[in-house]
Amino acid sequence: MARSARLLALLAPGCVATLLSTAAHSQTMFENPLHVEAGITWEGNINRARNAGDKRIDRVYSLNLGKGLALPLGQHTRIVFSGFAQAQKSGRYARLDRVAAGGEAELQYRGSAQFDAPTFGLLGRLAFDEYGGQLRSGHRYALGATYRQSLTDRIDLYGALTGNARKAQSAVFDARDWSARINLDYALWRSGTVYLGGEYRRGDVVSSLPQSPGYAGIAKAFAPDDAFGVGQLTAYRFEAKTTIWTLGYNWVLGPRDALDFSLRRAESKARTSPGGIYAGSNTYTANQYSAAYLMRF
Repeated sequence: MARSARLLALLAPGCVATLLSTAAHSQTMFENPLHVEAGITWEGNINRARNAGDKRIDRVYSLNLGKGLALPLGQHTRIVFSGFAQAQKSGRYARLDRVAAGGEAELQYRGSAQFDAPTFGLLGRLAFDEYGGQLRSGHRYALGATYRQSLTDRIDLYGALTGNARKAQSAVFDARDWSARINLDYALWRSGTVYLGGEYRRGDVVSSLPQSPGYAGIAKAFAPDDAFGVGQLTAYRFEAKTTIWTLGYNWVLGPRDALDFSLRRAESKARTSPGGIYAGSNTYTANQYSAAYLMRF
């Protein structure tokens, strides 16, 4: 659910990046400006808890920088390198503060210069995270395939199949999953772009809950979560299926800047139900409401 996706793809979670005007994407596909994003996100369930009484709410302030470089390899292929730096500040939980840096390389192929010709890609991504707490810091990497196409003069399509992995200081935050993502952008002439995204993930997720023998029984790893105060919550990593939906509006202010508003909802269902007081409670939902100012130059 991180907003790094905006600078990586796509990230996301990051969209995947909705740039200043997706309507201009087909004309500026091979440009690589510097992108700056400053935003705030309201989190309704930052610890990914199942029960309403266990959920923690927060607001997260973020600053993201991204820069790319495209190198033509032939008439139909090129390789795109992109790097990013990010900083996030939690409103309530200092140990969730994060700085990150990383990069991505994508080999792209486009068969012709026709307007609706699709672009195929193979990508690799590596990122390093440093958190205020001791458990989450580490690195992430991903390998995948991408697809881009302008369906009409207003509608752009993006899709990706990706395998993702994370290595952290604590085994509870080590994770692996694969994801399938699709994004549609609809340009509203000069006023901006409406976008809709859907993603399916299968693999490891982490929930931080009051200590639960039931979740301990299905977890691959668990440990006290230092982000929410000593002894308050325990982090459990387990297998789950997750769906994520994103609806947003990118309002163009000028040729170089825009405002972006989005709603993201995630629903994750554990592949095995826990016991104890959480018996039958194997699904969590989380909502994010985000606003950001974007600039490129």
